[in-house]
Amino acid sequence: MRLSILMTLLLGSSAMAQVYDAVEIPPLDTGTHNWAFGLNDAGDVVGSSNIRDTAEARGFLWRNATLTDLGVPPCGNHSWARAINESGLMAVTAVDCFGFSVTRRPFVHDGVTLTALPYGSSRTYVRDIDSNGNIVGTMFIDQVIANWPITHAYLWDGTTATDLGTLGGDFSQSLALNESGLVVGGAHIQDNAEYHAFSWQFGTMQDLGTLGGRDSEANDVNEDGLIVGWAENLEGARRPVLWDQGAILDLGTLGSEVGEAEAVNDAGWIVGHSQDAGGNERAFVRNPRRDLVNLNERVISGATALVLQSAQDINGHGQIVGWGRRNGVSRAFVLSPHPVAMTTPSPGQAGQINTVRLTGGTPGERLYLVAGFQQGSAAVPGCQGLFFDMADPRLVASDVADGQGAVDLAIFVPAPLSGATVKLQPLDHSACRLGNRQDITFN
Repeated sequence: MRLSILMTLLLGSSAMAQVYDAVEIPPLDTGTHNWAFGLNDAGDVVGSSNIRDTAEARGFLWRNATLTDLGVPPCGNHSWARAINESGLMAVTAVDCFGFSVTRRPFVHDGVTLTALPYGSSRTYVRDIDSNGNIVGTMFIDQVIANWPITHAYLWDGTTATDLGTLGGDFSQSLALNESGLVVGGAHIQDNAEYHAFSWQFGTMQDLGTLGGRDSEANDVNEDGLIVGWAENLEGARRPVLWDQGAILDLGTLGSEVGEAEAVNDAGWIVGHSQDAGGNERAFVRNPRRDLVNLNERVISGATALVLQSAQDINGHGQIVGWGRRNGVSRAFVLSPHPVAMTTPSPGQAGQINTVRLTGGTPGERLYLVAGFQQGSAAVPGCQGLFFDMADPRLVASDVADGQGAVDLAIFVPAPLSGATVKLQPLDHSACRLGNRQDITFN
């Protein structure tokens, strides 16, 4: 079956009901709470964990199933790791000495050393870091109104901390940035009457507006400029939203009136949290073609007893981090897309029907086996950023996966293919997941 026919079939199929393997990240101190805030494409996770005896918070790094305490400054007692870039540099807020006081200040951690950044005053926070080490956050600017410290969003480029200003009010905070220097966050408008999401680039701050209500906030931005966060509607309910080229879209909820989108990856997958119809806080994922999905319904192995409450970040491989509850205690988690796999065709003979078993699919969804002969790649229809590991993919067989996500496919291999090497690759199009390609030489 040629690529044009394959495209027709795949674009007409449902997508994208991802399933996951869950890992519960242990705390630094047994029996205490921990929370995961961010991760990179290598799967390194950062967050914060409580220490039982001192009630301190400590930033942590979870890498290759190993937990590392990121420590605190010499005269400090708390730290929170908020983000990690692709080179492993982490943005950390920590309590430290500043003049004659002890306050929160900005740091970076390279996996070995916690280093104070040479800028900022008291009450300075970090929230995100890009591949070049540029950092965004919130900085106290040395003024107080009605006993409340004024803070402004800032961007640190390695040499200069730039005050990004506000939308006319007194307060602002920057929460994320992309590699193009687009910064997003929230700021007060004139007279501090409302608090609105903003985007900032090249010295200009833009008001992103609301859903007709008073307030909104932008939590993340991807490389295509898609922005996610929350916005109040006319009824005053806080809704998860997506801003795309200036237009705002209500993403819906898990059955209640409230929710919040926390992060978006470059493929357009969005994560966050929402109350369900019973008022319970639950983590969600939204793919580019479907409504929000309760992540608790998509975990098929691992830490299945953990109730996932908030998803905080998602990387380019679709891994998700956040926190949940188990036995009344908050626990950090990382979810990884469940892999699709295939067996070697049996009996491996040309001129006969061969059997191939596909596993790891989404139960009740159709699995596909694709074949080709040419080196290269080709886009998977309907799955942004996903590519077959062959230049000439064609569909050879498909069927609906059973309750375990498996299916047995029978494929006839023509006799003229004896001695030829065929590239085979399994696809779960419902979740936009490809298995590893196998190069098979039929006898």
